[in-house]
This record gives sequence, structure tokens and C-alpha cells, in this order.
Amino acid sequence: MGVLAVDLGGSKVRLAWCSKETPAKLKSQRTIEWRIQGFPLQVDTLIDLLRTYLRQCENDCGSVEAIGIAVAAVIDHDEGIIKVGENLGWRNIPLRSCLERELGRPVRVDVDAFCGALAEAQLGSGADQRHFLFVVVGTGIGHAFVLDQRIWRGMHGAASVFGHLKLERDTIPCYCGGTDCICQYASGQGIARLARQQLSCPQIGGEEILHALRRGEKWVERVIDSMYNALALGISHAMNLLDIECIVLGGGVVQADFPDLDVLYRRLDELVYPEIRPIILRRSSLGADAVLIGAGLLAME
Repeated sequence: MGVLAVDLGGSKVRLAWCSKETPAKLKSQRTIEWRIQGFPLQVDTLIDLLRTYLRQCENDCGSVEAIGIAVAAVIDHDEGIIKVGENLGWRNIPLRSCLERELGRPVRVDVDAFCGALAEAQLGSGADQRHFLFVVVGTGIGHAFVLDQRIWRGMHGAASVFGHLKLERDTIPCYCGGTDCICQYASGQGIARLARQQLSCPQIGGEEILHALRRGEKWVERVIDSMYNALALGISHAMNLLDIECIVLGGGVVQADFPDLDVLYRRLDELVYPEIRPIILRRSSLGADAVLIGAGLLAME
């Protein structure tokens, strides 16, 4: 017996089956690019996708007792309602009740960054820390504070919107309705936006940018420098406000060689109040699977 873990992001959905005995061992993984079917994501499309995958899992892996869904959104955790998910085109969607009715399984819904932090706190890079900040860099940027080994959701369930801290550098509009948000410079979409401006190339994406960086191409240095500056500024604000030492970086943009933690450390060293030391920077030890594993743990609660 096991659970279905779902990581619903701003451009794709990842799915896996896992058991209570080995929650970090994901089986029958599948990734689907949902945006090719249009925007916003239709709830019926998600239901059909999950129903098909549910049958496959039960044939290949074993029964599914519950479903945990990590979503890139602001969520009413108790009710399972998506309050707002700009990268999905969703607002006030009663996701839990819709899925429970259609799929016939208990469903738990939470913010993707909270699920990733849950996994890191129990099984990953934050397991030895009482307090840490988890920053998830993907299509957008989210965060979660783990305080006394518990996820801090905030008064409105919105303590996850790291990417919408303001830089006040320019007047770049953001999908949240504001301007100059960190995600416009340091997320996957933000880095791609800067690269397109640099090259006047409308098609360039994250993989091409990282390949250019690894090849030492000069044009990409300015793009990545902007990313480091934005990321360091946001992290330093969090460290200075809460006296947090440990930062865990995860999400699809974070690779084994990117970002360079030494570069990020040097920028943080200039911005963080001197008494807040050491500065501990870690990559997610669960890698790109942290949110998916956290969704599985959520379903097991």
C-alpha cells in the first residue's frame, strides 16, 4: 500500500507512487508538460490525468490509499482551496473537494515550497537543523520557513512568496500585479527573460542558458550576475529579520553546479548583519524530488 504524490508546478506536473515504509523511494515517476494543452490549467484536465495515472500505479505498484498534492499557489491548507495560483491561472478553486469527489481517495493539498521544506526537514538537508529557510527556485520562486522543526505558513497561508519581494531596480511588471519582483530576475522564467533581452532571442530557455554558462560565454555573465544579486538580497532580508543561519536551496533551477554557493556566500557576507554567523548554504539533498517526496509525506499525515 502506498500514496500518490503530485507536484503541480507552473509549467508541468510530476507524479510518483511511494510507500510509507520508504517515502523517499519514488516509483513509477512521470512528468507531463501541461501548458502545451493551454492556459489556464483546466481542473477537469488535471482530474483526467490523475485518474489515468492512478490506474497505472495500482497496476504497477500497489494500492493507493491517499493523494498528496503540492501546488505552486497560495492555499487554504485546512480546506484545500487554491486561493490564488498565478502560474496556473487559478483563483478560489476548491481543489481538495473536487479531487476527492472524482477520484474517491482522501486528498491533502499544500504549497509546493511547504512540501519541499517538510521533506528536507524530515529526510534531507535540514534534518539536523531546528530552524532553516528553504528557497525553491523553479518557474517562479517560493520559500518556507521551518521554525522549531515546524512549517510556518503565516496568517494567510502565504508565507511562501519569496519571489515577490521587491527590488525597486526598474519597472518590470510581474504576473502578481506588482513590479520588480525578485522572480523577474532570479527564477527560471526571470533568467530566461533577461537572456532574451540580452540576445534579442525570443526562444532561449533555461537549459541553453546553463549550457552557455558552463561554456564560459561572456554574454551570460550579466544575466547570472543579476540573478545572484537578486537572490542574495532576498535571502539576506530573511536572515536579518529572523536571525536564520541555514539556507537550503532547491527546485528545478538548482543543479549540482548551479548556483555557485561560494559566489552566493560572498554576496550574502556583505549583506547579512555581522552577528548572524555562520552563514550555512546547502543544496537540497533530495534535489528536484524534494517537493514530490514532501507531497507523499503530506498524504501520509
